[in-house]
Amino acid sequence: MFEWLSHVRLAQCAKLGAWLLDKWGALCSFVCPTAVGTILAFVDMDAEKKKWLIEDVDGRLVTAACGFLLLGGIAGLISTLRREPTLDERVADEREKMGDAVEKLRSNYTDMLDTQLSILSNALRLTDKERVSVYMRSVNVFVTFARYSRHPTFTERGRKLYPATEGVIARAWADGSAIEMDLPDPERKEAEYRKVQGKRCGMPAASLSSIRMRSRSYAAFAIDDIADIRRVAVIVFESTSPSLPVDEIRKELADGEARRIAEFINRYKAYEPDVGYAQQEGF
Repeated sequence: MFEWLSHVRLAQCAKLGAWLLDKWGALCSFVCPTAVGTILAFVDMDAEKKKWLIEDVDGRLVTAACGFLLLGGIAGLISTLRREPTLDERVADEREKMGDAVEKLRSNYTDMLDTQLSILSNALRLTDKERVSVYMRSVNVFVTFARYSRHPTFTERGRKLYPATEGVIARAWADGSAIEMDLPDPERKEAEYRKVQGKRCGMPAASLSSIRMRSRSYAAFAIDDIADIRRVAVIVFESTSPSLPVDEIRKELADGEARRIAEFINRYKAYEPDVGYAQQEGF
């Protein structure tokens, strides 16, 4: 019990010490001149006035009043300082503002890539049965970076994270591309659709239960960085129809679309948080 109380007192003393250290300059700027002025005024008094302040009833009342005024001023200053943010709070506030600004920049880049995907979709004459998504690799998962579909439900970001070992995303990352066409119609052959998804596309039943778009065709391609050195993302075209215009898709990517996507990702990565720093900050 006493040991616990001692720890509590130590913690409180540590907080008080940190607060005093942070507010020391402001405290001194008020207390020191006031105290010095009072002492000098007392020293400058003649003996009769000093005696009056110390021994006479009225003098004692004046002395007490001055003391209360001084204490009240100090208490008022402390109360004001308590309402002001500490140094740590100010740093945390500035850090949060910077984080919001960076997040806004990152959001702007993803929004611009969404728009770029809409242009690509229109060039390929895709309908509301199709969807285009870009996934970035992060540690052991793929993260939804951008997405577009004419269909309002399909364009929503449902699952944001995808296991790095599942589906055509993982196959395209490993092999460069993954093409699957003419999957069974899930509306008429549910069991067969699930079986083929697991066998051909590498999608386990648990993952299938959480998807909104039950696609029957996929065309996935790896995206290399702007220096063509390493892979940075996967772009996936999918449709609820049994086929996709694969040749046209390949041509659009080869004619510069893949590089444009790589440039978007390269700019975005400048604002991507460092994993080690994020862990250090408790994220």
